[in-house]
Amino acid sequence: MSKLSPVVISALPGAQTIASRMSLPITVLVFTTLKVEISDRSFSKGNVLIFSKSSEDNSLQFGVVQTLIIPQSNTEVFFLIKKLETVGLDSSLNGYLVKVNKPPLSELVNISDLFDFHPLDLTIPFKKP
Repeated sequence: MSKLSPVVISALPGAQTIASRMSLPITVLVFTTLKVEISDRSFSKGNVLIFSKSSEDNSLQFGVVQTLIIPQSNTEVFFLIKKLETVGLDSSLNGYLVKVNKPPLSELVNISDLFDFHPLDLTIPFKKP
């Protein structure tokens, strides 16, 4: 785990949502970090996570990790993610096409609620000039 930085929830972007999702008062001290290793997996700021699967069309829901949050109990890890819109599956790339929502939407996800436990890298395809 990289360095832990103490911060009061109220100082985080989306503080009300974070406090509610973590079931903590907004005035509680938590820790933020840039990287954490769990079960031989390394999660860090900038990773792309599959955080859910749409019940409407079974498409995967992706998000980019903005901040890793650890409560004082140190028993859980939460990811503050910027949600990505799933455009579709590109079989030629063997991957999903995603784009950033406008305006950006954030969500707090508990590591135990991830749909898939493998962090991914975001690849920007090469565009011919």
